Amino acid sequence: MKEVYYRDSILPLRYHLSRREIETIATTELRKAKCLPDSPREIPLEEFLMARHNGLTPQPAPLGRDIMGLADLQDPANPAIFISTSVMDGPEHRYRSTLAHEIGHLLLHSHLYLEPEFTASLKRWRSGDADNHTITCFHRDIQDSPSGSYNPSNPFAHIELQANACMAVLLTPLSLVKKSVASWTSSRPLRGGGCETVFDETRRREAVSCISTTFNVSPTLASFRLQEIYPSN
Repeated sequence: MKEVYYRDSILPLRYHLSRREIETIATTELRKAKCLPDSPREIPLEEFLMARHNGLTPQPAPLGRDIMGLADLQDPANPAIFISTSVMDGPEHRYRSTLAHEIGHLLLHSHLYLEPEFTASLKRWRSGDADNHTITCFHRDIQDSPSGSYNPSNPFAHIELQANACMAVLLTPLSLVKKSVASWTSSRPLRGGGCETVFDETRRREAVSCISTTFNVSPTLASFRLQEIYPSN
């Protein structure tokens, strides 16, 4: 984790996490909760949430227009997750992405709500609104292709980027994705010694479909993860 200081910002000190760090955090937590399968299959998100947070289950709620989910961290030790009823009634992969995104906030950001400076900055950002303990996630915040860069002008944008990256790992852990497409890879020797794993580009579309079906995620997320692990030329 890297501390970055933005002078004259409403939130001067921000914690930036690399994708590798987020991958490690999410995978470790899945393994600790015994929710990381040995072979490729759908990750039991609700089981993971219950195991890690004392029986916590996501609650349906009419959250308002364009709001997909909400993490309530008033008591970081006993958080709550609310999912829009429209999301719960929609496609299952959209619900799973939203739930994984909110779980990402619990994994990565609960500690922030124990820091007086952070909660005070959040209250100022919300123009004095007393509700400075929730993370409200809009449709624009939860993306199945979680790429992007940090935006210094928005002091809290990095939190959503991190939750999206965590979402991708929770839904499609690196080790399991590699196993699911192993039949479409081969080993190629390197000039300096050793070897590298090469993906068969002619099977990319087939692999995306396999990942999407195996892990119950959208084709967009499946394509993103495959590209992240085995970049196309």
